[in-house]
Amino acid sequence: MAAGFAGLLPAPMRIAFGLLSLVVVLSVVGLLVKRSLSGLSSAPSQASSTSTHDATVRVPQELPRKVAEDVGKLMQQAPRRPGDAER
Repeated sequence: MAAGFAGLLPAPMRIAFGLLSLVVVLSVVGLLVKRSLSGLSSAPSQASSTSTHDATVRVPQELPRKVAEDVGKLMQQAPRRPGDAER
């Protein structure tokens, strides 16, 4: 009884259902990949204005400088110890 439908259907029918389900799954995956790739390719064309482009280029250039400044500030501070808060 634990066999389910596998024992009720003849072997050629099980093969046909297996292939049909494989085709359906592959077509759904193909559609999802196509939609996600078309979404990626349309995103740069929407952001083609110069102000948006300048802002996206400027952020990666400023980020390393800001991180370096923050690390420098943290290195200049004295290390905090658990006993300092009680004094």
